[in-house]
Amino acid sequence: MRVRELIDDAKGDVLVGWDFPFGTPADSRIGGRPLAKHLKDRIEDSFDASNNRFAVADRINRDLGMTPGPFWFCPAARATDALTVTKPGFAQRPFDEMRLVERRLRAQGRQPMSVWQLGGTGAVGSQTLLGLPRVLDLAEDPAFAARSRLWPFDTAWDRALGNIVHAEVWPSLANRSAYNHPIKDANQVAALRDELLALDARGELVAALARPPNLTEAENAACLREEGWVVGVR
Repeated sequence: MRVRELIDDAKGDVLVGWDFPFGTPADSRIGGRPLAKHLKDRIEDSFDASNNRFAVADRINRDLGMTPGPFWFCPAARATDALTVTKPGFAQRPFDEMRLVERRLRAQGRQPMSVWQLGGTGAVGSQTLLGLPRVLDLAEDPAFAARSRLWPFDTAWDRALGNIVHAEVWPSLANRSAYNHPIKDANQVAALRDELLALDARGELVAALARPPNLTEAENAACLREEGWVVGVR
């Protein structure tokens, strides 16, 4: 894996940014390593791009109850009574459609997607199902395990950072106006990379990983237990 090579070659501390949620809304399912382990034990992801993510999403939906949903958006041929093509209702569920960080971003006029949406423009649900097991593989790699942390779950925000920090990022946060790569995602990633490098150069990167302002104690506990957060969202 190319990311493993980059970590292995790095000198000093490493921040690895992943563009998908590390957790789910409070009271739905634990986040961080336990969620990654739950997925790793169930996801089958081959190098030919075949995988069983829809079957895993269907199983999680059944485990959470109140089907169909919460995961949704699959090919019609893969739809079941628990996993549907169209968005299910959330009004009567014991958990929200969005995490706190996504609700905060929406209050700022931005449009993050819910972890429950598996497909469509900008969707991140499938990336979480397939990506978190890969993050765990890296974090538990014998060469890195003692130094690796999943932010903010393992780190208590900025209080217990390791030499290798895996964190959720959202490239749409970055100002990409000065970048002209023909691929939009490449512009966003390059812009975010440079913004984080600039923070590091000014000695402000650790502060960007600190507890966000205006969180209640209950919200803080939910973020550290199951929801996670996005680097740079205040």
